[in-house]
Order: sequence, then C-alpha cells, then structure tokens
Amino acid sequence: CLLLQGCQRTAAPALAPVSGVVTVAGKPCEGARVLFHPTTGRPAQATTDANGRYVLSTFAKNDGAIVGKHKVTVIDAQVANAPMPGTPEAKRKPAATTIVPAKYADAKTSELEVEVRADEENQIDLKLE
Repeated sequence: CLLLQGCQRTAAPALAPVSGVVTVAGKPCEGARVLFHPTTGRPAQATTDANGRYVLSTFAKNDGAIVGKHKVTVIDAQVANAPMPGTPEAKRKPAATTIVPAKYADAKTSELEVEVRADEENQIDLKLE
C-alpha cells in the first residue's frame, strides 16, 4: 500500500490559451523566442513568426500557459541561434546584431510581468523598447 502512494499522479496544472505579437520599437520581431515563467511549474514557450506573432506551448503544441502570474523573457533570434563562443563556427560567423534589448533575455532583469487568466483567450502583446 505504501509503495502505491509514490505512484499517484498529481493533477495537471490549469492551462489557458495565450497568443500575441512581439514588437521592438513598434516593428514586428521575427524569430524571437518568448518564454512565460510561472511562479511554479513548467514555462511556456513560442517562437515568433514573420509578423511577430506567437502562440504559447507548455506540454503540447499551442496548449497555452499555466494560469497565474508569469515573468516574461524574450530572446533575440540572433542570440538564440548564435554559435557557442570559442568554437570554429563562431570564428567564421560575424557577431550577431541583436534587435531585442538584452535585459529582456533574463527573468531577473526583464520588466515584463503578466497574468494568464483561466477561461479566456489571453491576447498578450509584448511591446519592447
């Protein structure tokens, strides 16, 4: 009986759909990686399309984000896809030009905080300056 208690599943967290547009200085940001970091639980993520649009996924494609408060980070595509420093590939490639300000790439310095609400289509546009 005691062994079976360790195998009990915990209830999956409540998710809600989340989508939006990422802009930098008013222009759509293509290829940026968007992450919503909940207070507890798994982060949701997405990559923006050519129009800066994103749709979050946590456990399955486009299933949304955990309901509640989130810190948001946005990582520039140039940074996310850059080769590791010191590798031969890094020496061949010119330094990446970033569009997204570096402060948004770290949850400690990002000023973006949002709340995902249950039973809503959460349209959360991220306007970065």
